[in-house]
Amino acid sequence: KSQNAFAVVRPPGHHAEPNKCMGYCLLNNVAIAARHLLLKYPDRVKKILILDWDVHHGNGIQEAFEADDSVLYMSIHRHQKGKFYPYTGKPSEVGSGDGKGFTINMPLPCPKLDAIDYERYFDFVVLPVAREFAADVIFVSAGFDCVLGDHVGGMLVPPHAFGHFTRKLMSLNEGKLVMALEGGYNLRALSESVKHCISSLLGDKLPPLKSDDDNSSFLAKPKKEEQLRKERIDAFETELINVIEIQKKYWGCLKLPPKREATKEEKAPAKRRTKKKTKVPARFAARMRAAMDGKKRNDKETG
Repeated sequence: KSQNAFAVVRPPGHHAEPNKCMGYCLLNNVAIAARHLLLKYPDRVKKILILDWDVHHGNGIQEAFEADDSVLYMSIHRHQKGKFYPYTGKPSEVGSGDGKGFTINMPLPCPKLDAIDYERYFDFVVLPVAREFAADVIFVSAGFDCVLGDHVGGMLVPPHAFGHFTRKLMSLNEGKLVMALEGGYNLRALSESVKHCISSLLGDKLPPLKSDDDNSSFLAKPKKEEQLRKERIDAFETELINVIEIQKKYWGCLKLPPKREATKEEKAPAKRRTKKKTKVPARFAARMRAAMDGKKRNDKETG
């Protein structure tokens, strides 16, 4: 028997609510699977963690379990103060009734965030809470519209980063992990991302995780882009601290992160774009110099 699996399912499901379809989603695949496990195997499966890293908030999964303390729903999604579809997923949405504190929304405040930003959420929210919750099974709503090159998500996460995120989750609950495909609009980037997740599940060696080297967000960019990147980092760090402040009343493991250190690419000054010099073959260079010298002599004589 396998400890983990990747379900390539279509259509996706995390937007589907109990009483309506939306966002290309007809049935909420992960929510149905989670409820099925809880009902069919009550002695073996008492607690389930669902992590949703699709760039859109999984409003359907949240609604299905918002009053249920047996399912912890965590979502990393682009939010932009409610201006990004489906316009839900504020940090203050923490669940209700018995499920209060078992919904953790981790919004991304702007586009063009990368693997380092996602890792900050993993290291300071997802993993500490997951260890404290100690789920029997982990589901991942694995959407890849946050991958570099997806025009809908607008994020800068390279495909191989998802293999590293998967490996982090495999360190929990003896690696009992089920991943289900959600959104993604760049088929090449989506397939690359899925490949790295499956490689991670199989225990294959992963390529090293780099940050700004992968998307060149700093290299050969003007000063203005450096400033914009700094503003994005500041906005993200503010959101990260806000999430922790809201959730630490429910989870004793959460601590405020240390101040973020800039990467070497972030510290590097912007490179100026210089015009490439055309190299002239030596045999032509001599003729050109002779012609120029002749022109100068003629200019002196006529002057």
